[in-house]
Amino acid sequence: MLTTPTRGFLSYAHEDQETAKRLYADLVSRGHLLWFDSVHFRRDEEVDTQVLNAIRESTYFVLLLTPISVSKEGYIRKEIRLALDMVREFELTSVFIIPVRSSPCQPLESELAGLTQFIDLFPDWVAGISSLSATIPTAEHTALLSAGPHAIQAALCDPSYLQGLATTLRDRSGIAVSLDNSLSKLKRLDVSVVSRKISSMRMRPAQFAACLELHFVENCGALDPKTVCTECGAAGTVIHGTIDIGGKSPTDYNDNYVVWCTNCFWADYSFEIDYFGRGHLRFNYKTNTYE
Repeated sequence: MLTTPTRGFLSYAHEDQETAKRLYADLVSRGHLLWFDSVHFRRDEEVDTQVLNAIRESTYFVLLLTPISVSKEGYIRKEIRLALDMVREFELTSVFIIPVRSSPCQPLESELAGLTQFIDLFPDWVAGISSLSATIPTAEHTALLSAGPHAIQAALCDPSYLQGLATTLRDRSGIAVSLDNSLSKLKRLDVSVVSRKISSMRMRPAQFAACLELHFVENCGALDPKTVCTECGAAGTVIHGTIDIGGKSPTDYNDNYVVWCTNCFWADYSFEIDYFGRGHLRFNYKTNTYE
């Protein structure tokens, strides 16, 4: 069990201060340590100096995203640049960036160094906080990210490591953010040394994370000896299955379809729901709505 706490930094737009206060209080109540300007700011020291040093001393960076923060120019942009510059300048492979959305919004990929996965605090704030709390890296977790790209690639390609990750985090958003951070450490690798499994994960991190959660946490899907993977051609390596989670009445269903190959890590996941016979609706993970 990963239990050793690490220190983080909470970044947010000034207009979102009340949401940031609530987020900070909930994380502290769960035993997390992080720098929050409303609590730790010193009036006798320059702002930039305090922020830069706080980021330098942090192992993780919680970035609160809202429709306001992703559309404005302000100090939050500077904090993001400082965090990303620190990662590049000092080659801090273990720094872990956790984008958190309190409401639907879509930041530019270029602003987050290519990170595309988020922890959502909507529609269920408590569930989102639980996911975020589980995702915050411990000292033991950051040790892998500091070990170098070969060790990271080897771990990500090991189903037993992925099983441990899934059963520890127990939530697809947290799993996706963790994978996203790990994969970001492999961007500099020459394509000739990148595993096929890593390439598959990069293509569909959200789908792969959902498959890991449903298979290892919800026990959905099993190896089918008769199925041949259409991506790599291997036989007997495909896990597939369907699980019914939720439903608001006996006439509703909420089906999760899981397919992934243990040989090449190609993954497909779909989620359909039928509310009161109105037909299938697909879930949009960017907006957290049914369409």
